[in-house]
Amino acid sequence: MIDVGESGRYARISVVVCGFLLAANTAWSAAFTQKNVDVDPAWDRVRVFLDTKKEPRYKRVRYLSNPTRVQVDVGGRLSGIESGTTRYEDEFLRSISIEQVSKSRVRIVFTLAADTKGARVEYYKNSRQSFFHIDIPRPRRYQQPLWTPEGVERARSKGLPVVVLDAGHGGYDPGAISRVKRSLKEKDVVLEVSNEVVRILRKSGRVYPVTTRSGDYYPTLEERVDLVADTGAELFVSVHADSHASNFKASGFALWTCPYDKKSVKSGSKKLIRHDWRDHLARHPISKRSSMIRRQAKFVASETDVSAGTILASIDRGLHKSLPDFENRGIKKNNFKVLTHYFAPSVLIELGFLSNRSDARRLGKTWFRKKMALAIAKGIESYFADRSKRGYAKAPISPESRTWIATPKEDGSPAYRGETVLYVVRRGDTLAGLARRFGVTISQILSASQLPRKRRIIYVGEKLRIPVAKRLMSAPDQDDRGIETESYQVASADQNLLTIALRFGTTMNELSRLNGWPEPRNPEPGDMILVPGGGVTEVPDKTSNLQSGSASEQGPEEPPLRRDSPEAKGYEVRPRDTISEIADRFGMTSSDLLHSNGLKTDLIHVGQILNVPSDLDHPVKKGETLESIAKLYGSSVSEIRKLNNVKSDRIHPGDTLRIH
Repeated sequence: MIDVGESGRYARISVVVCGFLLAANTAWSAAFTQKNVDVDPAWDRVRVFLDTKKEPRYKRVRYLSNPTRVQVDVGGRLSGIESGTTRYEDEFLRSISIEQVSKSRVRIVFTLAADTKGARVEYYKNSRQSFFHIDIPRPRRYQQPLWTPEGVERARSKGLPVVVLDAGHGGYDPGAISRVKRSLKEKDVVLEVSNEVVRILRKSGRVYPVTTRSGDYYPTLEERVDLVADTGAELFVSVHADSHASNFKASGFALWTCPYDKKSVKSGSKKLIRHDWRDHLARHPISKRSSMIRRQAKFVASETDVSAGTILASIDRGLHKSLPDFENRGIKKNNFKVLTHYFAPSVLIELGFLSNRSDARRLGKTWFRKKMALAIAKGIESYFADRSKRGYAKAPISPESRTWIATPKEDGSPAYRGETVLYVVRRGDTLAGLARRFGVTISQILSASQLPRKRRIIYVGEKLRIPVAKRLMSAPDQDDRGIETESYQVASADQNLLTIALRFGTTMNELSRLNGWPEPRNPEPGDMILVPGGGVTEVPDKTSNLQSGSASEQGPEEPPLRRDSPEAKGYEVRPRDTISEIADRFGMTSSDLLHSNGLKTDLIHVGQILNVPSDLDHPVKKGETLESIAKLYGSSVSEIRKLNNVKSDRIHPGDTLRIH
């Protein structure tokens, strides 16, 4: 027998404790049990679902290049999901790889055909679902939408009402499945009916239809409701097919509405306040805001009853002659999640029972779906047509009081109503801090940046659009130090902030101070900024003091702005760049690069725009090619050829090439 002594006992105890903690950590981490991917180009994003009952404690997003990738690390472990790479026949999404990189961390890498806007990672849970999802925004040129935000704006300008059609379920959620034919799924039936309603409404031109989904993908229940608020729609119609677990004789169509009771009013009120409706309510005294919400709830409840009756009657008329035995089950009440809001009148249609043999056979027929879609479309048009006849009064919080923010244009510029500035997120930034710094609200930043309203996490290097505060839009005559200022709209010829500073005879730091920026940044064409008043300032000649008097008579001489300095160009920081490497690349010293950009430290981040000379010479080194040099400077092979008047790609060590 060996006596291990006190130290041995402590060693065994520490091993046991460490093992216990490791096992506990594994048990407490999120377990991802199933993966699903939505890549339908009808949607404005690629979405990956990872089923889990616990929210991951760790989330990190990185943007990589060559090739373009988005890397998402989340805390958790794969349980039932195999590691590996899946390739997709999609123009935008090339592949998705997933692997367990450590005992408590999973890595998902998206390989893309083009750059994307900031990815979104979020945990979602309701009474019957819980999953973690990753959204990769799909650029407009890779989308095939059934409707556009610009179409909504045109329709509203013409006075057309907007209806949101919601095809239930979708993507990995098939909904009810027929007992007669297992391939007959609720998500496919309701999608075909919903898209047919859109086609009919578009053809008649009396109502503009918007869809929560026009393909096989799954928006969350909250996202479906949010679309009603975002578009200012005046009616919401959700299309479903019913099913009964035990009563297979149950048959017929029905409409569901939300009951007007204290529970639904409270739930609906929270959604009103969560959106930009808060800004509208802020115009009223605090004592009247609760009353406004109750009036809105009562109005929507009343209009819901009218719209439900009109649509149900239209379906009954459309089906009665050809299907007299198809039962009309009337209007029913339930607190379905997509109905418990007070943005607009809302109804849910059950087309029939997939659990019933007779109904399932009908729902599987194209002629029946088209007949049902025509009846629904006529009911929607009838509701809006009858409003003026019965003296329709607008909602207390009317759709016209809300602003629809369109998605970015193809060139990346936003269709936001109002002036904005581009901001690249830095380490330590928060949405609340940015809102305070720029004198705007968090919801305004999210709206201008085309981000979900629930978003509260931002990532280093992510680009945000910050609305210009009203104090800037009103162009005050003087700033707080008494210096005259004026508004200036950034032109396409303005390459960067340095160009604007030279034009107005000031410095980048002074422009940053006038506009309330913590440090210099490059605005985009179309942005409104404050500049010193008095118009464009000519740079004084170096000999002006000698002609007008001595230095002692003129007072202390300020250093003149240099006209002979090289023209500046914006350089976007890339992964693994450092200040010293960029300075060497552009023939500068590190201190000059820091000074010209108003930086105090060497800390830079991916996506940051730096002012660098636009013209420089590059001595070719051994092993370099035109392609590698072009990538080094963010240029192109054709541009370097043109600048150097060369026709081939052949270069030799010791050659000097002009860049930019």
